[in-house]
Amino acid sequence: LCRPLEEGEKAEARAKDIESWQARAPEKGAAREPLVLLAADHRARAGEWRAALALYPANPTEPNRGWVALMRATCQARLGQQETALATLKEAREVAGFKNERTSLEKRLGL
Repeated sequence: LCRPLEEGEKAEARAKDIESWQARAPEKGAAREPLVLLAADHRARAGEWRAALALYPANPTEPNRGWVALMRATCQARLGQQETALATLKEAREVAGFKNERTSLEKRLGL
């Protein structure tokens, strides 16, 4: 599922493949989060911001908090929800992961 896209393969098709794996996965809760994030990342890569935002968890596990905050804010900004994106970034300001990227996004959004 993490392999590079083959020539002619579309990100949307890969995202659907990942989501079918996710639907069949027996894991629950936090153990399922890596697969959910992979599906959300593929949706974001395909420019499907609303679908990606719906997949990124609102309360991720600790090791994923920085990445999820960055990606949720990115999706929100791409959907024209600048205030919500800024609020997402402010909420995760003290989280260590991807701090420089989040700060850069804050500056682009005008904070």
